[in-house]
Amino acid sequence: MEKKLVKTAVYSFIFGLMLGLLYYKNINSFSAGLDTVSQDAPLQQYILQVLRFAVKMTFATVASVWIMEAARITAVDSYEYLLGFLKSFAVLFMLVLIGFAVLTVIF
Repeated sequence: MEKKLVKTAVYSFIFGLMLGLLYYKNINSFSAGLDTVSQDAPLQQYILQVLRFAVKMTFATVASVWIMEAARITAVDSYEYLLGFLKSFAVLFMLVLIGFAVLTVIF
């Protein structure tokens, strides 16, 4: 189980980095009266934002894999386990994206 958790952490961190690079923009825009002002975000701020996203994805994925492994009482064949894992990852991923979209709209 430990080997599976380590692999999950590494792969989800890499996947989170890729998604973070796609999701976050390096341009900050804000309204000043009737005008919208855009400026490049500092590189340090952008990198930390992407890293935070990747770490959150890693924690969420590792926690979900750990819970699924801990909850497994009887032996389930690998196809059903993989299908369940992919479903839970997809649901968690969609919830994270919806949460970020809502927070982006609010803030």
